[in-house]
Amino acid sequence: HRDLHSFPTRRSSDLHILKSTSFSAVATAHSRTDNAETIILNLTRGGGINALAGIPSVRPMGTKQIIRPLLQVDKTELLQYAKTCKLSWKEDATNRDRNIPRNRVRQAILPELEKLNPRYTAAIQRSTGIVREIIQYLRPDIDNAKKALVATRTISDSVSIAIQPLKGYFGFLQSIALHEILRETFPDVLFGAADIDRVIELT
Repeated sequence: HRDLHSFPTRRSSDLHILKSTSFSAVATAHSRTDNAETIILNLTRGGGINALAGIPSVRPMGTKQIIRPLLQVDKTELLQYAKTCKLSWKEDATNRDRNIPRNRVRQAILPELEKLNPRYTAAIQRSTGIVREIIQYLRPDIDNAKKALVATRTISDSVSIAIQPLKGYFGFLQSIALHEILRETFPDVLFGAADIDRVIELT
Protein backbone atom coordinates (compact mmCIF):
# COMPACT_ATOMS: atom_id res chain seq x y z
CA HIS A 1 0.00 0.00 0.00
CA ARG A 2 1.07 3.58 -0.57
CA ASP A 3 -0.09 6.67 1.34
CA LEU A 4 -0.56 9.59 -1.01
CA HIS A 5 -0.48 12.87 0.85
CA SER A 6 2.71 14.64 -0.23
CA PHE A 7 1.86 15.75 -3.76
CA PRO A 8 2.13 19.53 -4.30
CA THR A 9 -1.20 21.32 -3.94
CA ARG A 10 -2.43 23.80 -6.52
CA ARG A 11 -5.60 25.56 -5.39
CA SER A 12 -7.92 27.34 -7.79
CA SER A 13 -10.12 30.33 -7.08
CA ASP A 14 -13.12 28.21 -8.14
CA LEU A 15 -12.46 25.66 -5.42
CA HIS A 16 -11.84 28.42 -2.89
CA ILE A 17 -15.25 29.92 -3.67
CA LEU A 18 -16.95 26.55 -3.28
CA LYS A 19 -15.23 25.89 0.04
CA SER A 20 -15.75 29.34 1.53
CA THR A 21 -19.39 29.95 0.55
CA SER A 22 -22.74 28.19 0.63
CA PHE A 23 -22.88 28.12 -3.18
CA SER A 24 -23.64 24.70 -4.63
CA ALA A 25 -21.84 25.42 -7.91
CA VAL A 26 -19.44 27.80 -9.62
CA ALA A 27 -19.75 28.54 -13.35
CA THR A 28 -16.62 29.27 -15.38
CA ALA A 29 -16.25 30.80 -18.84
CA HIS A 30 -14.17 27.99 -20.38
CA SER A 31 -14.83 27.86 -24.11
CA ARG A 32 -14.41 25.39 -26.95
CA THR A 33 -11.09 27.09 -27.68
CA ASP A 34 -9.90 26.40 -24.12
CA ASN A 35 -10.80 22.75 -24.66
CA ALA A 36 -8.67 22.63 -27.82
CA GLU A 37 -5.71 24.15 -25.92
CA THR A 38 -6.12 21.56 -23.17
CA ILE A 39 -6.17 18.63 -25.61
CA ILE A 40 -3.00 19.82 -27.36
CA LEU A 41 -1.19 20.30 -24.03
CA ASN A 42 -2.32 16.87 -22.82
CA LEU A 43 -1.02 15.27 -26.03
CA THR A 44 2.41 16.84 -25.54
CA ARG A 45 2.49 15.57 -21.94
CA GLY A 46 1.58 12.02 -22.92
CA GLY A 47 -1.66 11.86 -20.97
CA GLY A 48 -3.85 8.74 -21.01
CA ILE A 49 -7.28 8.27 -22.55
CA ASN A 50 -8.91 10.41 -19.86
CA ALA A 51 -6.57 13.28 -20.78
CA LEU A 52 -7.98 13.16 -24.33
CA ALA A 53 -11.51 13.67 -23.00
CA GLY A 54 -10.77 17.37 -22.59
CA ILE A 55 -12.44 19.74 -20.17
CA PRO A 56 -15.58 18.26 -18.56
CA SER A 57 -18.75 20.36 -18.66
CA VAL A 58 -19.41 19.42 -15.03
CA ARG A 59 -16.81 18.50 -12.41
CA PRO A 60 -18.18 17.23 -9.08
CA MET A 61 -16.42 18.58 -6.00
CA GLY A 62 -17.90 16.55 -3.17
CA THR A 63 -21.48 17.75 -2.76
CA LYS A 64 -20.76 20.76 -4.97
CA GLN A 65 -19.65 21.19 -8.56
CA ILE A 66 -17.90 23.34 -11.11
CA ILE A 67 -19.96 23.86 -14.26
CA ARG A 68 -18.82 25.14 -17.65
CA PRO A 69 -21.88 26.17 -19.69
CA LEU A 70 -19.89 27.81 -22.52
CA LEU A 71 -17.81 24.83 -23.68
CA GLN A 72 -19.76 24.62 -26.95
CA VAL A 73 -18.90 28.21 -27.89
CA ASP A 74 -15.68 29.51 -29.49
CA LYS A 75 -13.72 32.20 -27.65
CA THR A 76 -14.04 34.49 -30.68
CA GLU A 77 -17.85 34.23 -30.43
CA LEU A 78 -17.75 35.05 -26.71
CA LEU A 79 -15.57 38.10 -27.31
CA GLN A 80 -17.78 39.30 -30.15
CA TYR A 81 -20.87 38.92 -27.98
CA ALA A 82 -19.21 40.85 -25.16
CA LYS A 83 -18.22 43.66 -27.51
CA THR A 84 -21.68 43.82 -29.11
CA CYS A 85 -23.33 44.03 -25.69
CA LYS A 86 -20.68 46.50 -24.47
CA LEU A 87 -19.62 44.15 -21.67
CA SER A 88 -16.25 44.57 -20.00
CA TRP A 89 -13.99 41.73 -18.93
CA LYS A 90 -10.64 41.25 -17.25
CA GLU A 91 -7.68 39.83 -19.15
CA ASP A 92 -5.05 38.08 -17.05
CA ALA A 93 -1.72 39.82 -17.67
CA THR A 94 0.07 36.44 -17.67
CA ASN A 95 -1.83 35.47 -20.85
CA ARG A 96 0.84 37.31 -22.83
CA ASP A 97 3.74 35.42 -21.26
CA ARG A 98 5.01 32.98 -23.90
CA ASN A 99 7.09 31.16 -21.31
CA ILE A 100 3.82 29.58 -20.18
CA PRO A 101 3.09 26.48 -22.34
CA ARG A 102 -0.64 27.18 -22.69
CA ASN A 103 0.11 30.67 -23.99
CA ARG A 104 2.53 29.30 -26.58
CA VAL A 105 -0.17 26.90 -27.76
CA ARG A 106 -2.69 29.75 -27.92
CA GLN A 107 -0.42 32.20 -29.73
CA ALA A 108 1.60 29.93 -32.02
CA ILE A 109 -0.20 26.62 -32.61
CA LEU A 110 -3.91 27.49 -32.67
CA PRO A 111 -3.53 30.07 -35.49
CA GLU A 112 -1.85 27.39 -37.63
CA LEU A 113 -4.64 24.92 -36.89
CA GLU A 114 -7.17 27.53 -37.92
CA LYS A 115 -5.44 27.80 -41.31
CA LEU A 116 -5.85 24.04 -41.75
CA ASN A 117 -9.47 24.05 -40.60
CA PRO A 118 -11.33 27.22 -39.56
CA ARG A 119 -13.62 25.00 -37.46
CA TYR A 120 -10.82 23.07 -35.76
CA THR A 121 -12.27 23.66 -32.29
CA ALA A 122 -15.53 21.99 -33.28
CA ALA A 123 -13.58 19.08 -34.81
CA ILE A 124 -11.56 18.60 -31.61
CA GLN A 125 -14.77 18.88 -29.56
CA ARG A 126 -16.31 16.03 -31.57
CA SER A 127 -13.25 13.87 -30.92
CA THR A 128 -13.33 14.56 -27.18
CA GLY A 129 -17.03 13.67 -27.20
CA ILE A 130 -16.21 10.26 -28.68
CA VAL A 131 -13.52 9.68 -26.04
CA ARG A 132 -16.04 10.54 -23.32
CA GLU A 133 -18.48 8.00 -24.77
CA ILE A 134 -15.75 5.34 -24.68
CA ILE A 135 -14.99 6.16 -21.04
CA GLN A 136 -18.71 5.97 -20.24
CA TYR A 137 -18.88 2.55 -21.93
CA LEU A 138 -15.95 1.44 -19.75
CA ARG A 139 -17.51 2.89 -16.59
CA PRO A 140 -18.41 -0.49 -14.98
CA ASP A 141 -14.81 -1.72 -15.42
CA ILE A 142 -13.39 1.57 -14.13
CA ASP A 143 -15.60 1.48 -11.03
CA ASN A 144 -14.66 -2.16 -10.33
CA ALA A 145 -10.97 -1.25 -10.59
CA LYS A 146 -11.43 1.67 -8.18
CA LYS A 147 -13.12 -0.60 -5.63
CA ALA A 148 -10.28 -3.11 -5.88
CA LEU A 149 -7.56 -0.47 -5.54
CA VAL A 150 -8.81 1.58 -2.60
CA ALA A 151 -7.63 -0.19 0.53
CA THR A 152 -8.63 2.54 3.00
CA ARG A 153 -9.98 6.04 2.69
CA THR A 154 -10.06 8.34 5.71
CA ILE A 155 -11.89 11.55 6.50
CA SER A 156 -8.56 13.37 6.76
CA ASP A 157 -8.08 13.59 3.00
CA SER A 158 -5.82 10.58 2.62
CA VAL A 159 -6.10 7.30 0.79
CA SER A 160 -4.20 4.02 0.78
CA ILE A 161 -4.02 2.28 -2.58
CA ALA A 162 -3.50 -1.45 -2.97
CA ILE A 163 -0.72 -1.70 -5.55
CA GLN A 164 -0.82 -5.43 -6.33
CA PRO A 165 -4.35 -5.46 -7.88
CA LEU A 166 -3.14 -2.92 -10.47
CA LYS A 167 -1.38 -5.73 -12.33
CA GLY A 168 -4.71 -7.30 -13.17
CA TYR A 169 -5.90 -4.37 -15.29
CA PHE A 170 -4.97 -3.01 -18.69
CA GLY A 171 -2.75 0.06 -18.63
CA PHE A 172 -5.44 2.54 -19.63
CA LEU A 173 -7.79 1.21 -16.93
CA GLN A 174 -5.01 1.59 -14.36
CA SER A 175 -4.51 5.19 -15.42
CA ILE A 176 -8.18 6.18 -15.42
CA ALA A 177 -8.98 4.45 -12.11
CA LEU A 178 -5.95 5.92 -10.33
CA HIS A 179 -6.57 9.41 -11.67
CA GLU A 180 -10.21 9.34 -10.53
CA ILE A 181 -9.28 8.03 -7.07
CA LEU A 182 -6.70 10.78 -6.58
CA ARG A 183 -8.96 13.51 -7.95
CA GLU A 184 -11.84 12.45 -5.71
CA THR A 185 -9.59 12.31 -2.63
CA PHE A 186 -7.63 15.50 -3.34
CA PRO A 187 -9.96 17.72 -5.44
CA ASP A 188 -7.70 20.77 -5.10
CA VAL A 189 -4.61 19.03 -6.49
CA LEU A 190 -3.91 18.79 -10.22
CA PHE A 191 -2.47 15.33 -10.90
CA GLY A 192 -0.68 14.82 -14.19
CA ALA A 193 0.42 11.77 -16.17
CA ALA A 194 3.79 11.76 -14.39
CA ASP A 195 2.07 11.46 -11.00
CA ILE A 196 -0.01 8.51 -12.18
CA ASP A 197 3.11 6.85 -13.65
CA ARG A 198 4.89 7.21 -10.30
CA VAL A 199 2.17 5.15 -8.63
CA ILE A 200 2.03 2.53 -11.39
CA GLU A 201 5.82 2.10 -11.25
CA LEU A 202 5.45 0.86 -7.68
CA THR A 203 4.01 -2.37 -9.08
